[in-house]
Amino acid sequence: MMTQKKINIINSIKSKIPEDDRLLKAVKPKTKHEIYLSILSETAIWSSMKQRCSNEKMQSYANYGGRGITVCDRWKDDFFAFYMDVGPRPSIHHSLDRIDNNKGYSPENCRWATREDQSYNRRDPVILEINGEVMTVQKAIKKYRINKL
Repeated sequence: MMTQKKINIINSIKSKIPEDDRLLKAVKPKTKHEIYLSILSETAIWSSMKQRCSNEKMQSYANYGGRGITVCDRWKDDFFAFYMDVGPRPSIHHSLDRIDNNKGYSPENCRWATREDQSYNRRDPVILEINGEVMTVQKAIKKYRINKL
C-alpha cells in the first residue's frame, strides 16, 4: 500500500519526465511505474549524498563534508543530472561509491558498487603479503575461500 507521500513523489517525478525524455530511454524496465519506483531509491541516495557533504548536524559529516568531500555543481541541485550520469541502481545490493575516497562526488569519480567492491576501496585497508602477492584482507578471504568468522 502506497502512502500519500509516495504517491505525491511519484506524481512529481511523472510531471518532470516527458514521454520522449532520455531518462525513459536510459532504463528498460517493464513499466513506467517501475521507473518511478526505481527513481525513488536513487532520489534518497542522492539526497543522502548531499546531506553527508553539507549538513554539519549529520553524524557522518565528519567523514565527508568535514574532510572536504563535496558534491559537484552539476549534481548539487539537479537529481536528473545525477541520474543520467550514474544511471539506475543495478540492484538493492549496490550503493553509490567514490572511486577515489579523497575526491568528491562527481560523474568521473562515482559508480554503483556492492559492499564487497567497496570493501576494497577504503581509506584504511589492511594489506597482506601472501606468497609474494600483496592484497587486501578482503581479497585474500575471497581468493583463498576463507570462511568469515
